[in-house]
Amino acid sequence: MANRMAALRNVELEMITLGLVALGHASGYAVRRHLAGRPYQPFSAHSGATYRVLDRLEAEGWIATMPEAGTRERTDYAITPNGHVRLAAWLESPPVPDGMPIHDGILIKIEIAAVLGESGQRQLLRRWQELARQELEAALLTPPTPRMGVDTMRVTALRARVEFFRRVQRELRTRATTV
Repeated sequence: MANRMAALRNVELEMITLGLVALGHASGYAVRRHLAGRPYQPFSAHSGATYRVLDRLEAEGWIATMPEAGTRERTDYAITPNGHVRLAAWLESPPVPDGMPIHDGILIKIEIAAVLGESGQRQLLRRWQELARQELEAALLTPPTPRMGVDTMRVTALRARVEFFRRVQRELRTRATTV
């Protein structure tokens, strides 16, 4: 279980870093600084981890060193077409991996989904809300089990997730009309 959680966090950190590069945080320092400024972020922002992730992303072909943009002190990166494909696949996956606090996983993906533009971000949120609603409906149709307390907690959590998506969508609409 601990190895599975570590692997999950590595993948999530890679995708978050890929998304941050796509959003214009082009250097390792910029990625680290951004991660450190997020209170919901469950990942380490120390330089060793950041640069290892950037190296893995470059080895996968998802980012590339920008020609002549780097100096001896700083290397800038850009997302590649393959990186865009991988990032889109990650954004399409369920927003909350097992073992991650629900709001952290959602907030992280909402922030990174800005690469899709406002309408793409709202469309993604609607899809996630619909998935949560379907999961809630299935849970409500499931006959009670001897673990009734667990079932009740799951239904409560799913209702909260659907409501959270509704509030985030409302907030995005409000931002769009005030800008």
